[in-house]
Amino acid sequence: MDDIIVAKNLYKTYYQNGQTIPVLKGVNLKVKKGEIISIVGPSGVGKSTLLHLLGALDKPTKGKVFLGEEEVYSLDDKELATLRNRRIGFLFQFHHLLSEFTALENVMMPGLIKVQSPKSNVQSHREIEERAKGILEEMGLEKRLDHRPCELSGGEQQRVALARALVNEPDVIIADEPTGNLDRKTSEAIHSLLWRLSEKKGKTLIIATHNEELAKRAERMVRLVDGRTADDRRSKRR
Repeated sequence: MDDIIVAKNLYKTYYQNGQTIPVLKGVNLKVKKGEIISIVGPSGVGKSTLLHLLGALDKPTKGKVFLGEEEVYSLDDKELATLRNRRIGFLFQFHHLLSEFTALENVMMPGLIKVQSPKSNVQSHREIEERAKGILEEMGLEKRLDHRPCELSGGEQQRVALARALVNEPDVIIADEPTGNLDRKTSEAIHSLLWRLSEKKGKTLIIATHNEELAKRAERMVRLVDGRTADDRRSKRR
């Protein structure tokens, strides 16, 4: 099984009000294609920062990230935006859906951006629409296509956000506390959906969470302590 993401000696330091705030202090990580891993640790340890670096949302102070054979931070800003759109799907604690658009339109948005790329294999608006409908139907939202976010429950909104993350058929799904603001029952439903879709479609899933039950469900659990990986081990259960 080939590595899909490799992080080498990642450092991230923030500068605020004349102070230096080191967050990541030399993180090394390899993630295999199709693997499901969880990133755990206390608040403020750098879980979200690490995900942002792995997903090309922010640049490291030092170190390298490879997505397949591509060195992510050797790319310019335009190339980075194209890479994120084509190869990475994001799911956050807060869904960040566009309030003026329907569920279907929100899911279609990354595809409409992708179709403008010279590397795109998407042929038409119709193709994007059909793909978005198919994913939403797979998530049980076939009757909610024309509803706006304010007309959806929290769990439905997060399922729409997950569908949006999947619409461009990315290599990697990055999820940052994806159920942190949902009740237990809804959270468990989202977790099951994430795992089922990831396994069915062979997608790599990297998820940061405070939820130990969710973390232990992953194939591998990586624990961050003081800006470094202190524990990286296979889970005993799925």
